Amino acid sequence: MRLDRLARWAPLSGVLFVVLVLAGGPVLEGSTPGASAHSDAVIAFYSVHRSRERAGVFVLAFSFVAFLVFAAMLRSRMRRAPGGEGPAALVLAAATVLVAGQTIGEGVVYALAEAPGRLSAGAAQTLNLLANDLVVTSAVGFLAFGLATGFAILRTGVLAGWLGWSAAVIGDRKSVV
Repeated sequence: MRLDRLARWAPLSGVLFVVLVLAGGPVLEGSTPGASAHSDAVIAFYSVHRSRERAGVFVLAFSFVAFLVFAAMLRSRMRRAPGGEGPAALVLAAATVLVAGQTIGEGVVYALAEAPGRLSAGAAQTLNLLANDLVVTSAVGFLAFGLATGFAILRTGVLAGWLGWSAAVIGDRKSVV
């Protein structure tokens, strides 16, 4: 009985994901030094904005948990439809790849913000470059999630067809590196 009540709230995890991404990314983390920034600028930035950047990392970490709950809910709903088992599994697998890529990137930001004054010039530049350009895993995850979700929606009919097409287009556009 209790699980049934929780399952009714699971779709809201998608909304929670979006709210937390907006709060953690643009609001808390904001605009960080570019990939070619000098090490002194990187160290200075993360020294001044240490708390804000760390808070952004934690908010984004919670957003990724919400995203996995949303993807699991989608999988559960899609796999019950005829022909939905394979596409539903791909939806959850793609979400996992996306979250792995995003959390690796946030781990790099956390490393920069944890103790920026202890970083050597080379370490600061390397971590900053990775924080800016470590995107391939996330891009593959976004593309696969969008396409898999779109295909699964269109194949199973568990949601409106326009959502399937939208998911595919958003996944394709978001994955552009």
